Amino acid sequence: GLFARRSIQVGEIIAYYNGVRLGHAEVDGRDWLMNGNCISLDESTVLDVPVNMSLTSQYCASLGHKANHSFKPNARYAPCEHPRFGSIKCVEAIEEIGEGEEVTVDYDYHHEEEGEEAPHWYLAAKEKQQ
Repeated sequence: GLFARRSIQVGEIIAYYNGVRLGHAEVDGRDWLMNGNCISLDESTVLDVPVNMSLTSQYCASLGHKANHSFKPNARYAPCEHPRFGSIKCVEAIEEIGEGEEVTVDYDYHHEEEGEEAPHWYLAAKEKQQ
């Protein structure tokens, strides 16, 4: 998970989300187990933190992939320009977050759309929400 080390105000960037740039077709053709740390950057590009780089001891240049899902999030993924990485995503606060509080985002899988999928854990959690 991702936790606030200090109080965070609405609109503040909390973390960045960068990774290996892949095409959607490559990511869509893989098993969900390989896509746990992927996020769409735009219509052609996905940012992927590979499975073997999931731990902060292996990769910590950006930490946006550490934010857990919530249907009632306190942050969101947003596009941003990073001075070193260029166009990437960031985690931005959508409400005040207290020191020590977990930062959560809505993964917002669009699984209802034609041909779209979502991981089993997300579908089960969404069903419990309804």
